[in-house]
Amino acid sequence: MINLYQLKNVGVPLDNHYQLLERIGGGGFSEVWLAKDLRSQVQVALKVYSSVQEMDEEGIKMFRKEFSLVCNLNHTNILKPFTFDIFNGCPYIVLPYCERGSMAKYVGKLQEEELWDFAGQVAAGLAYMHKHQIIHQDIKPGNVLINGDGQLMITDFGISTGIRKTMRRSKNSDDSARDGTIAYMSYECLKDSPVNAMARDIWALGASLYELAMGDVPFGDYGGLTQKAKKGNVSMDSANLSSSMKNLIRKCLSLEPWDRPSAEDIVNIVASHKTGSQRHIDIPVNMKKVAMTVAGVVAITFSIVFLLKWTNNDYKPKTEVVAMANKNPNDSVYMDLVAKANSAINKEKRKTNIENRDVENLCAAAKIYKDAAGVEVSDSIKAQGDKMWSAAQTVIDETYIFLYNKGVEYSNIDATDAANGFWKKSLPLKDYVSNGVTSKLKKKKAARKVVPTNKKEHSPAPSLAKSPSPNKTASESGDTNIPIMSIDRKKLTKTDN
Repeated sequence: MINLYQLKNVGVPLDNHYQLLERIGGGGFSEVWLAKDLRSQVQVALKVYSSVQEMDEEGIKMFRKEFSLVCNLNHTNILKPFTFDIFNGCPYIVLPYCERGSMAKYVGKLQEEELWDFAGQVAAGLAYMHKHQIIHQDIKPGNVLINGDGQLMITDFGISTGIRKTMRRSKNSDDSARDGTIAYMSYECLKDSPVNAMARDIWALGASLYELAMGDVPFGDYGGLTQKAKKGNVSMDSANLSSSMKNLIRKCLSLEPWDRPSAEDIVNIVASHKTGSQRHIDIPVNMKKVAMTVAGVVAITFSIVFLLKWTNNDYKPKTEVVAMANKNPNDSVYMDLVAKANSAINKEKRKTNIENRDVENLCAAAKIYKDAAGVEVSDSIKAQGDKMWSAAQTVIDETYIFLYNKGVEYSNIDATDAANGFWKKSLPLKDYVSNGVTSKLKKKKAARKVVPTNKKEHSPAPSLAKSPSPNKTASESGDTNIPIMSIDRKKLTKTDN
């Protein structure tokens, strides 16, 4: 690891180019130093990623590629780096030095018009970044610098999504959504299955506005986690702010990402405020979201009508499920997937002889539902989808248990080919059965009457020995009892002792 203090003390320039003057900041990934460029004789800010000196050649190659993309961005509210290089395995970035520091020193001190100016400039920079598919991931007053002309400049964008992934790869982690400062992180970034979306930058902007006005972050050190526990409420009753500014902050801090305005929306809100065209400013509706929602409602309505005919009314969604699809555009996508999966399951359910059910169709339906579960939807819609799927899951479970037990039954009467046939047929379903299936089979085995036999019990064929199920046959487990099912004595070739 490079010892930057030692380089400074002995007067050795970093990379024979930058004379270190003093440390002016740092974080988990890097240290920031005021330095003198010995070629141009100007002061610069040097950001050295000293914590990732172990980055391998491939990591450095990716880091360099990502930086080249960032350097093509040009916006008045983004602090654009001068250059990038590698020294002793450590990447470093050279930035303009903003001697007026960051907005962190104005926490709790800004008047309302200054808040509007902060919101407008930061939102303008974010809108540009989001247009180029870059998520900042760490918007906060400390990462908004002030140049000599008083212009606000977003910094640290150079280690946003792509470059952070490169650094995480060298640290054996891939949890990109959890990068950032927790107090400024929205709930979707911190939950068990984190989601990394541009709307997180809007939440962080709202938290920054709140902090600059009130003197502290809105939900303490744990950000969105605390907001979720408090059901999303934030108090600004004591703030000497207009209803328009309070409304803007509250909208930015919406618990659900789709309820927040876009960065471009905020730019328009600030412009309207400055021109005085609106006395009370409401957050404009993102028309793209509206279009997606309308299309989603139409799609899900059509799907429901079609599927009702196809499944003979096996699938009967409740009215409130359709009605709530207008909140999150993803809700309609999720409901459509669940409906399709349920329809396929119901088709197989109508086959009274379980042995005739098409396992491939059941697996395909289960995979559709599994894909649907990966869609970010409203909690209430997710609950409805889970409830609808529960009956379908029962069909999958009972089919798997039936096929597996038939294999056990035939195995115990020496019908090895038939046993292997049933086990092989059950195998694809194993990935989609519910967690309780294994325990259910074990309980059934423990509850049955033990019927010893002189006949030597048989394991599955070698090709299936590792497969079939959560339970083992007698020969695999060392248990001399007949596994799982009670056997019809009349079918045994030898009498019991």
